[in-house]
Amino acid sequence: MLGIDCAVDLTSGTHNTLIGSQAGIGITTGSYNTIVSSGDGLVTTGGTNTIIGHNAGFYDTTQHNFSTALGYNAKITKDSQIVLGNSSTEVYIPNNVGIGTSSPGSKFVSSHSKSNRVPYDAILNGNPKKVSTER
Repeated sequence: MLGIDCAVDLTSGTHNTLIGSQAGIGITTGSYNTIVSSGDGLVTTGGTNTIIGHNAGFYDTTQHNFSTALGYNAKITKDSQIVLGNSSTEVYIPNNVGIGTSSPGSKFVSSHSKSNRVPYDAILNGNPKKVSTER
């Protein structure tokens, strides 16, 4: 723990890494969290979360586990979630992305069935609606 008012409410939580002014200030029993932020992230009992960025953390006081928030104002809303930035953040991925596959062969690959697939051009054009590609 490194920072002013870091983990001041900690009672029995263990294995937390907290860096920044008031990082994890509200944690009481949460364990295995990593918080690098100026601000508490609203974590009290949640565990195994990674929060990096000013004002990043939980959306409200509901506690979550196994989630990650990266970037300014990134807000976690459920367990096992990854949040990159906020609604005004652009995400740039310079290489291939695979959903349901560990070896994508092009910019965007999804292993979902055709009826569940979102066409790559729809995503590029800002219209990621689920559409059927069955003919």
